[in-house]
Amino acid sequence: DCDLELQAPLSLWFAGQESKNLFLVRDALNLQGDKGLAWAYWNAMMASKPRNVMLVRVIQRIVFNIQTHYYGEDQVTHRSLSITGPRALAMALTSHAGAAEGIAHEPRLEVHITPEGFHDPRIIVGETVLVKHNRKHGMGKDYQKVSAHYGDLYNLHLVYCDEGGLACNARTQKLLALDRAHILQAMGERKVVRMLSGNTTNTTNTTTMTTTSTTTTTTTTTTA
Repeated sequence: DCDLELQAPLSLWFAGQESKNLFLVRDALNLQGDKGLAWAYWNAMMASKPRNVMLVRVIQRIVFNIQTHYYGEDQVTHRSLSITGPRALAMALTSHAGAAEGIAHEPRLEVHITPEGFHDPRIIVGETVLVKHNRKHGMGKDYQKVSAHYGDLYNLHLVYCDEGGLACNARTQKLLALDRAHILQAMGERKVVRMLSGNTTNTTNTTTMTTTSTTTTTTTTTTA
């Protein structure tokens, strides 16, 4: 989301909503939320008045999720978004009494498909495009080279730093990002991913990745 660009005045988002305290963008429009709220809110773009007690509830919920190593076990879909993402935001707000009265959430996230087949998410207010991604000049491609995708980390059960026996540092993140294809292949073959320092070995049950300060070697064997 580091490549977002405004396409219209930001005031369009707040027009006629002066009595509201929290301004959000509806996500996952095909799913029905509870208590007048959306099923998920796109947390790449939020605005709030100062000292908003609803955000206290959100922070408390997400901290609890992390402390308990929550994996969205009670969710039937989009579980990876339930830890700190759009679903987690909506779940926290739903648990706050009267939240719907203080939230303005007319903007919606729509995903269009470009002629080249790429996803082109847009924030729409009424019929006006408020925000678009700039895939050409944004930092998205560079980011993907240094940080694993959250969906891949979720599937690998490596969301939390004390899981998988892997060092939780920049080098590990880069390795997971660059070798995503090999890691997912290993998952499909029901292999165990281990990261070691030294020689690379491969058995029927284990996929080993070796790192040094300058090179990365993988045998048959992603991420706010």
